Amino acid sequence: MKCRPAISGLWINVFENKDSDIFLQLSIFRNSAGRKRHLALFAELLANGATEDQLLLACMLIYGDKFSRENSIYQISKIDPEKTPLNSTLEADDFFSKYITTKVTTLNQDDELILGKEMTEAEIELLRSGFAVRHLICDLPENHFISQFLTYSNQMTDGYQEYKILTGFWLLSSLTQRKPYIDLATTSDGIYLNIWSQLLGLSSLARKTTVIDIARHFFAYAQDDPLTDTDYSLEGY
Repeated sequence: MKCRPAISGLWINVFENKDSDIFLQLSIFRNSAGRKRHLALFAELLANGATEDQLLLACMLIYGDKFSRENSIYQISKIDPEKTPLNSTLEADDFFSKYITTKVTTLNQDDELILGKEMTEAEIELLRSGFAVRHLICDLPENHFISQFLTYSNQMTDGYQEYKILTGFWLLSSLTQRKPYIDLATTSDGIYLNIWSQLLGLSSLARKTTVIDIARHFFAYAQDDPLTDTDYSLEGY
């Protein structure tokens, strides 16, 4: 998902999109004609954090029964992630060029030239699948306050986990009232912790208000005092 659309789009249409006219056309990355394309793909993957095992898996997909682990490891070791293909190189390629965002021109009612941006089907699919896996992960100990609030609120609503995690921090902000700070030798009073968060989502579907109301009741039960929008620490809201 971090790779440029020209590269990720070609990958999707060769290995994932069964309706594509080039689905499983492995010759695109094979032999002398596909070698430069193969190297461009792997340099881009390496530059975006792919591991050797992931690249070996890609080699297995590309070469099938002709896959050689030893040869693949050797070839991968020779790839320089600093030498990713230029955009001009991708534009000149018969296959990569199909998935590059193109500029189109139109005329409005006043006959003024307008530059627009047209997305390919591959790019639209990348957006859909990319956003679907972007989640805020709570990798904290089970006895951590945020983890416990997340477990508690999960029993109450199916609202987005991101809302519950951020609302947990809002609770911490209201409970601590500017007591936590980092004591540094370069400061006389220390540095107070800062938290800014904003909950965005479709009305009714995202359960923003539901999650926030759970936090309000949680706070009121613990502190015997209501939690309002204006009740926050000086450094968190």
